[in-house]
Amino acid sequence: MPDAHLTWLVFDTFESLLARCADVDDVIVFKRREFTGLGGLPGLLGFLRGLRRKRFDAILDFQGLFRTGVFTFLVPAAKKAGFAAARECAPWFYQERVDVPADCVHAVDRNLHLAMTVLDCPGEFRPARFTDDPAAAAEADTLCASHGLNADGHLLAVAPACRWESKTWPVTFFADTIRHVLDGAPAGTRVWLLGTGDERSVGDALVRACADLDVTNLMGDTTLSVVIEMLKRSRLLLTNDSGPMHLAAALGVE
Repeated sequence: MPDAHLTWLVFDTFESLLARCADVDDVIVFKRREFTGLGGLPGLLGFLRGLRRKRFDAILDFQGLFRTGVFTFLVPAAKKAGFAAARECAPWFYQERVDVPADCVHAVDRNLHLAMTVLDCPGEFRPARFTDDPAAAAEADTLCASHGLNADGHLLAVAPACRWESKTWPVTFFADTIRHVLDGAPAGTRVWLLGTGDERSVGDALVRACADLDVTNLMGDTTLSVVIEMLKRSRLLLTNDSGPMHLAAALGVE
C-alpha cells in the first residue's frame, strides 16, 4: 500500500524514535506522565477530544491493552482491529478480532499477521527505515571522542536494565559476559552502557563489577536518536528482553 498515510500513536518517551521512522507520516503523542492523576485529567480529556476529531480508514491496535482499546474505540474509522487474545479486555473495543496461528510466535510476525489480515495486503517483511539526523550523529561522534570510544566497529553496547524484573539478568551476569566477550574481541574494543536516567544506578553497579575493565556508563546521557547513532557504530548489543533489543534488531545490529 505505497500510498497509505500512516499515523502512529505513541508515548512521548518514544516520540523522537518515531520522528526518525521514514515510513511514518504523522505521530500522535500521548503524554502519559502529564495525564496522570486528577491534575492531569483536563489534559487527558483534551487529548481524547482531539482523538475524536481524527478520521482514519483503519485502526490497528498492536499493543492490545485496555488503554489502547479505548483509544481504538474513540477514534472514528471504518475498521478497528486487534488481537483476539489481547489483554485487559481490549478485544471488547474492536470490530475485528484476529486470531494468530500457533506457530506465529515472534512479535514481528504477529504484528505482520494482524496488518495483513485486516488490510488484505500480503507482503514480505522489510526492516524499518530511519531518516538521517545530522545533529544526533554529531553528538554521537562527540560522545565517542570525549570518552575515548572507538567508532570503527570495535564498540560493544550493553543495556543491562529492563522495565520488568522478571526479564532482567543480574549485574554479575553482564559483568561475566562482558569479560568473556572481551577475551576474544579485537584489541581496543570498548564497552558503553545505554539506558534511561532512572536506570543509571544499574549501570553504576555494572561499572563497579567491571572495575578492572574499561566500561563507560552513558545511561541517561543520550536521547533515543543519539542511541540510534551509537548503536550504528557498535558491533553488537548485549541486552535483556527490552526496547533496546528491538531497536538494535531494526538497525541490523547483532
